[in-house]
Amino acid sequence: MAAARRGEIKVVLFENLSRLARDVGLTINTLKELVYRHKVRIISIDDGIDTQTNQQWEYITVILGVQNEQYLKMLAKFVHRGQEGVVLDGLCVGDYCFGYGSEPLADQIDRRGKNSKPKKKYVIVPEHAAWVVCIFQWFTVERRSLRWITRELNKNNAPKDHRSSTPKWHHQQLRGVLTNRKYIGEWSWGRRKNERDPISGAIRQVDRSPVEYEKWHRTLPGLKIIDEEAFVQAQALLAESASALAAVRQTDANSRKQKGHLNGTTSQASERWPRHLLSGLIVCGECGRNFQVSGNMSRYMACPGYAVGECSCKTTLRRELAENLLLNEITNRLLADPLVVEGLLDSAAEAWREITATGPANTLAVEQKLGDVKRRIEKLMNLCETEDSPDLKKRLIARCAERDALQQKLAQLSTASCISVAPPTEEWIISQLSDMRELISSKGPAAHAALRALVDGRIVAYEVKTPGRSRFYHRLKFDVQLYNVLSSTISANLVFKELEGCKVELDVREPPQYEALAEQIKVDFDAGLSIAEIKTKHGCSYTVIDKAMKHWHEINGVSRPDGRSLRGRLPKQRASDQLLEQVMELWGLDLPVREIAARLECGLETVRAAVVTWHESRGLPVPDGRVRRKSIRLKRENDIP
Repeated sequence: MAAARRGEIKVVLFENLSRLARDVGLTINTLKELVYRHKVRIISIDDGIDTQTNQQWEYITVILGVQNEQYLKMLAKFVHRGQEGVVLDGLCVGDYCFGYGSEPLADQIDRRGKNSKPKKKYVIVPEHAAWVVCIFQWFTVERRSLRWITRELNKNNAPKDHRSSTPKWHHQQLRGVLTNRKYIGEWSWGRRKNERDPISGAIRQVDRSPVEYEKWHRTLPGLKIIDEEAFVQAQALLAESASALAAVRQTDANSRKQKGHLNGTTSQASERWPRHLLSGLIVCGECGRNFQVSGNMSRYMACPGYAVGECSCKTTLRRELAENLLLNEITNRLLADPLVVEGLLDSAAEAWREITATGPANTLAVEQKLGDVKRRIEKLMNLCETEDSPDLKKRLIARCAERDALQQKLAQLSTASCISVAPPTEEWIISQLSDMRELISSKGPAAHAALRALVDGRIVAYEVKTPGRSRFYHRLKFDVQLYNVLSSTISANLVFKELEGCKVELDVREPPQYEALAEQIKVDFDAGLSIAEIKTKHGCSYTVIDKAMKHWHEINGVSRPDGRSLRGRLPKQRASDQLLEQVMELWGLDLPVREIAARLECGLETVRAAVVTWHESRGLPVPDGRVRRKSIRLKRENDIP
């Protein structure tokens, strides 16, 4: 019909009118529109109809249309009656679900002749039935979730229903298996029937009343795969899960379809009406799928491929944390970088010089071409008024599209010509970047559009697995396109030179305590504080201090010195060093080592170590203990009267 409206069809040839439709109303209305409105000649060979030579074609069409319509109804009645007989005999009618197959009856295999198609019966396929039992076992006994079961089925390459068009399992198909009563031997038939719309001719299925289809209900114990107790338990678990999900998702009536399913959104809708700052931006680095919001109150994002077993990225992304880290990285580091300001200034200045030099000439050329196109459109319109030609209409449509494009280009040049006479300055670039930082920090739809332009519409998330840990995190990788920074901050339509972008890697996680304190602990350590003093200052353990020092040296690419070589630089590190002056004062009074230790309340080794340190630090020989004791004894004997 669309081709007839465009004038591309002159004659339509039918074998007979039943090939067009078997509805009298639809047939006569279609032919009248083709003949009287679009001037199309209709020829039906078997019916002897030619609208150009036979003036009674409408009368013949109505009679034949009634006959064709009645034939279709009688044919449907005969087919349904034959299928009903096969159903009541307990044989195979139509298709079968997963777990079952069909095979000919024993006496029907060698049939020949016109009605050689054998009658068949339903049979259980052992390989598929084993998977059905496994699904119910996982769901009812092990209480596995539908997502877990779906992943296991896909991981083990489980077979699917022969009618399936995709090789992978989906949780909706799994739900269909769990709710199918055929697995407990209850086979129903004829619950729905086809009904044709009298106006459009479209066929749709409508439900029959229970009174009609109850007589076709069959109980086939030989085809039972699951016992009734497991089936009832599965229905109870599904109902419980649906109730829990409904309690979490408190949405209004407009957010759901007629049967209660949530309305989905397309990628275009996510871009035009973003629900949050990262809508449609995060892409899985393993399977390439876009991350979707998940969890309570949409606080997380996750790869949907993991739910169906097609991706191993199971770690969820904390959306708010990712947004804050991303904004901090872009606004505080990239947009505040002096090199970025310098590159943007050079590109803006070059674009300004180009548009200033060539702007008027370009505008004049576009205006001249636009005037020529308008004159051509006027001539084509005059020809179309006197001559009805499809070629003229096509040319007119093409010229109108060309006119619209030229008008849009002229508007852009006019906007660009309104640039200030003064060239862009560094202060102006900085103010534009400041506005950009404020815009992105607002987290609204405009912020989403600006962020999408900055990262070129794509942020790739890779799952980082830490050895020895069960919790992983995501590393975001993206390119900040400085060209897009300039285009999104400057409203004028300038032709900028391309700037080299910068690659950014960002770990979405809250750093552990030792990473957060690494820089401060290193500063305190270099300042000469002892490990105990650092521990007291930051309120952390010795293990945290050790990990912090190790982390600092790793990220800075410096080899960590041995701890034993650092102890000597710490002041008053040993007890002998702290008591050095007191020991030597008593040593000068010719007191024995044992008496010095008693007065200072320390050990003999501490006193000896202090004496050794004092003499070695001054380059003096360490006195012999036996010689000193003998000297002290002689002095005391001489002092006795």
